[in-house]
Amino acid sequence: MKLFIVEDSELVRERLIRLINRNDNVKIVGYSDNIVESIEMMKKLKPDFIILDIILDGKNSLDFLDKIYEALPQAEIVVYTNYPYSLIKKYSSNKGIKHFFDKSKDLESLLELIKNTAMKYSEKTL
Repeated sequence: MKLFIVEDSELVRERLIRLINRNDNVKIVGYSDNIVESIEMMKKLKPDFIILDIILDGKNSLDFLDKIYEALPQAEIVVYTNYPYSLIKKYSSNKGIKHFFDKSKDLESLLELIKNTAMKYSEKTL
């Protein structure tokens, strides 16, 4: 499974990369700390799975979801954020986000979802 990370914290991004790289069924095809740049990169790299931080460069990345879905309708997008407020969860859900993770407590849940999703992708290729 091809994965792309949209995260502006270098510390968080490097930790995610290190932990995700332990999974042989996942290939991190790219990452960016800028939502506009991310969209252009993702159009070229065509990831199956996207980890999306909410606030990047002072912009709400959720406002760019329509562009991401238009470019990558098959991609599974998950939110990984420091802003786990119910209003933001609801807005994310209304925009098509099925999985919403709080950076302060949901890392293991995010990694488990990645593992399970990657296993489904590997089964499709058998």
